[in-house]
Amino acid sequence: MSSNSGRTISNGQIVDYNGSETSFISNNWKLNALSAFRISYSFSERFAISSGVQLQKSLMNWSLEENIQMRPIIYNIAIGIDYTL
Repeated sequence: MSSNSGRTISNGQIVDYNGSETSFISNNWKLNALSAFRISYSFSERFAISSGVQLQKSLMNWSLEENIQMRPIIYNIAIGIDYTL
């Protein structure tokens, strides 16, 4: 489940939105496919450096309007430092 905020033009009018559903989009409880890869290198017992990539694709239509298909693809690239307690 996602939450969105922003502004767009729909039917010639400016629409402000904030939440998971508006008059033209609903992304409440949608099915997604997800693929991810992560690699890390430990340079001590508690610390490691890591990086990863993720691809997520919505399998369901988010659009509430007729004849419009909205199935977003989300890309994520990450780098970081890991600390183990």
